[in-house]
Amino acid sequence: MLLELRIQNLALIESAELEFTDGMNVLTGETGAGKSIILGALGLVTGEKANSDMARPGADFAHVEAAFEAPDLKSETYQALQDAGIEWSGGEPFIASRRVYANGRSRALLNGRMVTNSLLKTLGDEWVDIHGQHERQSLFQLSTHMELLDAFARCGFLRQRVKEAYDRFSALRAELSALNEAAAAAERERERTEHEIAELRGAALQPGEDERLETERRRLMNAERIEELAHSVSGRLFESESSASDQIRQSLSELQELRELDPSVKPIEARIESLLHELEDAGLQLRKHASPLESGTARLEEIEARLSQIFLLKRKYGGAIPAILQYQRQAEERLNSMETAADRAVEVKEALREALAEATEAARRLSERRRDAAVDLEKQTQPILRDLGMPKARFAVEAVHEESSSGLVRIGGVRYKLTRNGMDKVQFLIAPNVGIEPKGLGQIASGGELSRVTLALKTVLAEVDTVSTLVFDEVDAGIGGAAAAMVGEKLRQLSNQRQTICVTHSPQIAAMADRHFHVEKNETGERTTAAAFLLDDGSRVAELAHMLGGDADTSHAHAVNLLKRALSSLRAGKEE
Repeated sequence: MLLELRIQNLALIESAELEFTDGMNVLTGETGAGKSIILGALGLVTGEKANSDMARPGADFAHVEAAFEAPDLKSETYQALQDAGIEWSGGEPFIASRRVYANGRSRALLNGRMVTNSLLKTLGDEWVDIHGQHERQSLFQLSTHMELLDAFARCGFLRQRVKEAYDRFSALRAELSALNEAAAAAERERERTEHEIAELRGAALQPGEDERLETERRRLMNAERIEELAHSVSGRLFESESSASDQIRQSLSELQELRELDPSVKPIEARIESLLHELEDAGLQLRKHASPLESGTARLEEIEARLSQIFLLKRKYGGAIPAILQYQRQAEERLNSMETAADRAVEVKEALREALAEATEAARRLSERRRDAAVDLEKQTQPILRDLGMPKARFAVEAVHEESSSGLVRIGGVRYKLTRNGMDKVQFLIAPNVGIEPKGLGQIASGGELSRVTLALKTVLAEVDTVSTLVFDEVDAGIGGAAAAMVGEKLRQLSNQRQTICVTHSPQIAAMADRHFHVEKNETGERTTAAAFLLDDGSRVAELAHMLGGDADTSHAHAVNLLKRALSSLRAGKEE
């Protein structure tokens, strides 16, 4: 709720400080005294547009500051605060301010931190609802109509079911769209991928195969020289006079004789004997190279063909066999994912049908609840409008399926829109006079009538409406006497649940207030200023008597009686 409002250099107001109560607050004063300036200040500090002529003539800027008590916030509003870097632990008051310079620029602060005006408006829409001649009127917004009707119908659980089912449907639809796009792209790649896989599988490359083939190719191309060198080495080791093997055998013979004379050389003898065995084994391996190689022509052609194939595959798929094999694995995975995506698309289509059926059924049940609640809301609002001086007015709540050529739901050959909020369009309608078809609330010409419609609705919806401060600007316009007294009673009742601020010319309404401010305009020389004063009991009687007019004594007595009746009504309300 609004705790305090401070105004400096705004239009006619040089300086004003108003502390509000949590019940019913009224502003009274002559026409043009400055009451609308105070409401304009409240609008400024809650995000309404500013213009250059707001600053008092001669002042550099106008400044408005307000303190709001906010025990709780909607999750999206709290998120907006976090996004702006403003910490709030809950239950703490907010200090919002707005400075409007003479050149039209403005600056907004929240708890001493600069913020955007849009953030102030987000908070203001949650805190304050102004009804009358000003811009912020939540009942002009169709989304508000649906929220209020649903809250009145107490169908939060059904709304949540529709949202959850629709969100599942939306997620599945997005996934299916992505799968279809991927499938279209995959179809274009499938043939190429299958061809590549067939080619790579047919090649059956083996790691290191190219290196082994290159070695074999080199041997075949140098077969004669290999045989020549192998014969030469073999001859030196085994076949020539004084060959290495003959020299070692001779050495072993002499070592045996030496061992008999000196046993300590036995280890040396063993080593040389081992050397002879190694030499003989090497000789066996060498003879393979010394023997003529297999006819190289056919095999060499085969190797050349294979190496040529590997070379082409390297150019096409990678610079080495490991890279080619990696490409093959990836191609096989892509092909497999294409097949998996097709299977997943079938699953998603089935899940999509189920999610749409679930969302449609939940939306249908929500629509039924809304239609029943609409009838009850009409019945409860109609008599209150009569009490508020609109006996001929007809209030209606329209809750109908919203048609759409691309709608997701088909009923009887007609398509209807389906959203997270269901299938309905909800609108509050009013026909102020007989013979006029009900129209949207925003089409009502009279601000006073709109305020009374709002008061009637707010009275019915008091338990479910979340806005903490309700402002009524001249709700008494066009009425008087018993109707004005009834408006005062309704405002009094409403203030038991919501803070109310009312600009009024009606003494019957003003008498019901918990806190009464008088706004007056003063002229000093060529300078005109406006100021607001909190009235005590004595000055309230005088203000009410002035509002009543007529004979001073009679008006005074009437004013005293009005306050007594208001106090009696207040006591009766508290006892209830």
